[in-house]
Amino acid sequence: MSGELTLQTTNNALALLTDWIMSSQSVLALDLAEITRSDSAGVAILIHCLRLAKQQNKQMTFYHVPEQMMAIGSASGVNEILPISQ
Repeated sequence: MSGELTLQTTNNALALLTDWIMSSQSVLALDLAEITRSDSAGVAILIHCLRLAKQQNKQMTFYHVPEQMMAIGSASGVNEILPISQ
């Protein structure tokens, strides 16, 4: 992924990520190193991806989560449920 992961990009990101999850193998790694900006919608997208992967019996890990997303996730308490690896 690259660019912004915000409320304005939610629909495109969800469509892209849903297709990727559905067509991928059982172990998924989403690298977020190239995300330039995010907001709470970006964190919600990660939660959606995790939920979809679990429904498909796939394992997902998020890599290089930007500090902005980590701060939002920490404030909301969701970092505890997200499989984040730096």
